[in-house]
Amino acid sequence: GSVLEEVRRRIGLHANVPLELYEEIDPERTEILSLTELVGEFDDTYDGDIWVAQRTDIPGTYHDTVRDYFDDLCNRMSVQFCDMNNPTDPGFHVVLNSEMTYKELAEVVCNCIDGQPNLIQFFKPQSHRDIAGCAIKSNFQGTLKELFKLCDQRTMSPNKLFYRRLNIAISELESRDHFSCTWLNKHRQETVLSLYVANDVTIAELLEEAKKLITLSPFGSGKLRLLEVHDYRIHRVFSNIVSIRDILPSMAQQTSCYRIEEIPVEEIRLGPKEFLITVAYFHQTIFLCFSHPFLFKVSEGETLQS
Repeated sequence: GSVLEEVRRRIGLHANVPLELYEEIDPERTEILSLTELVGEFDDTYDGDIWVAQRTDIPGTYHDTVRDYFDDLCNRMSVQFCDMNNPTDPGFHVVLNSEMTYKELAEVVCNCIDGQPNLIQFFKPQSHRDIAGCAIKSNFQGTLKELFKLCDQRTMSPNKLFYRRLNIAISELESRDHFSCTWLNKHRQETVLSLYVANDVTIAELLEEAKKLITLSPFGSGKLRLLEVHDYRIHRVFSNIVSIRDILPSMAQQTSCYRIEEIPVEEIRLGPKEFLITVAYFHQTIFLCFSHPFLFKVSEGETLQS
């Protein structure tokens, strides 16, 4: 009793506050001290022994028990998080528990960036460059420690993850196919687009999804088209009724790129004797093409000079 009274006095508690005392045996093990053990332990206490007091009348703020606290202490690790869309982002460090699940990880990080756990995606770092690599699935069932074990040990920053904010739920994103293409604006400037769509959508639906990521000319037609470009030549213009499923296999071969552009007003409606021809730039020989190929409207009977 005198031991508990002394503990209460030193930490500023009333005499009737119930306490439990634990002794740290080693960094990974603590044991509760009974009243009979306290008498002997108090006389046998040495400089450096660690006793931990816990109130039993109120729940812990972060941990339910002393054992939970020491388990957390032994499993702590500092992890750096960087925005994958900002190459100069210095990131931020968070001390986490290595036994955390994916859901717990997302909640902690979103508290730091003022985001929502279902609107964030994490990426492992690449082994040879300090940039984002493969995405981490949101249904990952392992712990944070197991996640880093799966990362290449040659990674430049072993305890580092990249993240990006999403405008759709991560579960919805992962159920879609990734379609990579470029957007060519009226100034002939290209921007890479990453579109996530269901594998049964049409080209028309794909283009509607692209409109959410681009800025159209206020005086343009407002209508888009998708082109396949290979070796700086336009190979085909896709009909809006074509399914994206028919394009995805050829995307895997990486032989062509896909370009989205706004249809010029004068090309929206073609007369019975008007046609669109493909035009490419070349230097000295027609096999050495470069720059952005384009479509050009001509009419039957039109002279080359006109």
